[in-house]
Amino acid sequence: MGQGNVVSWSALMTGYLHIGFSLEVIRLLKDMVLGDAISPNEYVFAIALAFCSDSGRVEEGEQCHCYVLKSGLVFHQYVRNALLHSKFFSFQEVMWIWNLVRGNDIFAYNSVLSGVLENGYLKEGLEVLRRMVSYRFTFAVILNASTGLSAIRYGHLLHACIEKSGFKDYVTVGNALINMYAKGGDIQAATKVFSDMMLRDTITWNAMICGYLHHGLGKEALHVFQEMLAAQEYPNYVTFIGVLSACSHLGLVQEGFYYLNLMKESSIVPGLEHYACIVGLLGKAGRLDDA
Repeated sequence: MGQGNVVSWSALMTGYLHIGFSLEVIRLLKDMVLGDAISPNEYVFAIALAFCSDSGRVEEGEQCHCYVLKSGLVFHQYVRNALLHSKFFSFQEVMWIWNLVRGNDIFAYNSVLSGVLENGYLKEGLEVLRRMVSYRFTFAVILNASTGLSAIRYGHLLHACIEKSGFKDYVTVGNALINMYAKGGDIQAATKVFSDMMLRDTITWNAMICGYLHHGLGKEALHVFQEMLAAQEYPNYVTFIGVLSACSHLGLVQEGFYYLNLMKESSIVPGLEHYACIVGLLGKAGRLDDA
């Protein structure tokens, strides 16, 4: 490959990580830091810091930390978030880094939160949450961003903070809680949030229908849809994807066509997703010719 450049070296580091060649990752990083030809950039150190954190290499992680501080790379978003997410920093060190760079994006806040909680600082995690809210980020945004994390791991902490803050009655917050719990595997908690909500919108009903489907509970999903109609809430395009998926899951051919016609009567034009549900439904029923 010749001398290469920083892009090729970072790609090589990533490749070594994927095949488990940890010593080669460290060697490449040292060659870049100590050599004169190629200087590591923020992407290289983001990779290195994540590797050191995940593999428990405290000494190398601290060396990376010192380098990015001296070089000014700490102010780059990728490096900052990697530092904030590191498992070998104490809460005080994490907050020191945070106060130094003080970004205001949701990913940085989530890096702080996950890093703090993974190190067992539950009380401090609540403090981070309070800062997140006061720094203009709503709970709904925080919860939606957290569904990609191990949601239930932090979910009860987030929920407790919401209960104390008085934000629990906001529809957007309730919707985000349902979504987080359902995707995180706790459908009972999602159901309780749904039942406790005084106000609901179409997104609320859709979240509960899709949540039940995510857990293979087609009957419950259809029951929620019937409740939605009884509450005179208008279903939309997404609602009928959930309803027809439930019919397909349960093998309810007649009901599937009934809901497809109901959709058309509601002036909602069926899309590929809806027809895919019908095709799947007919296929399961052995009616391939009709499909």
